[in-house]
Amino acid sequence: MTSDAEARLVEAKDRAWLGEVAALEESLRHLRQRRADAEQQLRALSSGVTAT
Repeated sequence: MTSDAEARLVEAKDRAWLGEVAALEESLRHLRQRRADAEQQLRALSSGVTAT
């Protein structure tokens, strides 16, 4: 999903779709944060610590 959004962001910037650029940048921030959260939970689970 992230790579698709990144490709769409490049196209939006190339075509000067400023509203779309802002929306895609926000979507990418959200996707990256969710990935980081998931990776942190996996690390915690693999080390035997549970996150609350």
